[in-house]
Amino acid sequence: MVVQAAVVQDKSEDCQAPQQQTEVCSVEAEDWRKIFGDKIFRCLSQEEAEIVMATTHNAEHQGMRKLFLQLYEEGFYWPTMEFDTAEHVKNFQQCQSHGLLIRSPHTLLHSVVTPWPFHSWRLDIIWKISSTSFGRHNYIITATEYSSKWVEAIPLRDYSGATIAAFVIEHIICRFGAPMIIRSDNGTSFVNQTVKELSNQYGIKFHTSTVY
Repeated sequence: MVVQAAVVQDKSEDCQAPQQQTEVCSVEAEDWRKIFGDKIFRCLSQEEAEIVMATTHNAEHQGMRKLFLQLYEEGFYWPTMEFDTAEHVKNFQQCQSHGLLIRSPHTLLHSVVTPWPFHSWRLDIIWKISSTSFGRHNYIITATEYSSKWVEAIPLRDYSGATIAAFVIEHIICRFGAPMIIRSDNGTSFVNQTVKELSNQYGIKFHTSTVY
């Protein structure tokens, strides 16, 4: 057996390691690479990767993340490993046909009807906007009035309970009066002690949507 070892800056298109020096060993025409610490990985071509993914996945039909981690722990590596394992699972017909299904009972949908304008509001948060504003705002909170569809919206730096309560006071209560009902999802931004105390103070009923 002939073993040759060298430390190189890997620029191979077939097996591109992370941006660092990689120890490459050629053992009987097989590439082994020391990429992270002392762990040595077997570098696979795209054809070999397809065979390994299919063989490993057919054994227990694991999910995307588990398949990737299992191949990683077994010492396999190729540049698009994480993406390929995810695509393999998503495109596997049996997994898509027999995957986890929502088994909650069917219920009728009911329209939300308000007796007068500004009776009820709906709060929502637009999560992590892609481009942070000049004022370092990362989120947007919206309040929609059910009857007139009037919308109040402002950018936020955070979505803590105190921030949500301040928005309700300034942009709803001070402008339109205390509503009878405010609805939201079950996020911790809305379901917390600060918002609960505000609701009790102004006699507002705070309703949350059904968990799904």
